[in-house]
Amino acid sequence: MTNVFWMYALLVEDVFGCSRNDLRQHLASRGIETRSMFIPVHLQPIYHDAFRDERYPVAEDLCRKGLYLPSGPGLSADDIEYIAGAIAQVQ
Repeated sequence: MTNVFWMYALLVEDVFGCSRNDLRQHLASRGIETRSMFIPVHLQPIYHDAFRDERYPVAEDLCRKGLYLPSGPGLSADDIEYIAGAIAQVQ
């Protein structure tokens, strides 16, 4: 049996040299699909009234800086090398 981890996440910190969105665009231009991290519950439209004046800086920071990389049993070692290489090209 092989383990497949559901998600691989990165936080794109300021020192990386580009924003999370810039990295996503860079990867997309190379055919690599990513997803931004989940929007915190307190920022979801359905909860706007309940959390109008609330701030959760850690959740907001994760949402702003985080992205998920491709994952799944179909990724080959070559795919992973390609993704890592594309990320390394940004720096």
